[in-house]
Amino acid sequence: MKRAAEPNACAVTGCDVPIRRGMLMCRAHWFATPKPLREAITDTWARRREDGLGPWSTNVLEARKFHFQNSPAALADRITGDQA
Repeated sequence: MKRAAEPNACAVTGCDVPIRRGMLMCRAHWFATPKPLREAITDTWARRREDGLGPWSTNVLEARKFHFQNSPAALADRITGDQA
């Protein structure tokens, strides 16, 4: 008996929005990612067979860092001066 595939979750830390297979982030986080970074992720994914996953992984980590630094909690910490 086949098990139902578990849904993937958005790659942004703290976001548990289910996403379809083959997607990286939920729609809200994807479109909140700066367009040049979205294009770089898409481009390096398309060229992964030629270049390997290194460039793509670097871009994904950059996007995750962007969202972490711009999360509501991080913004609140900056406003209140609680940034470490």
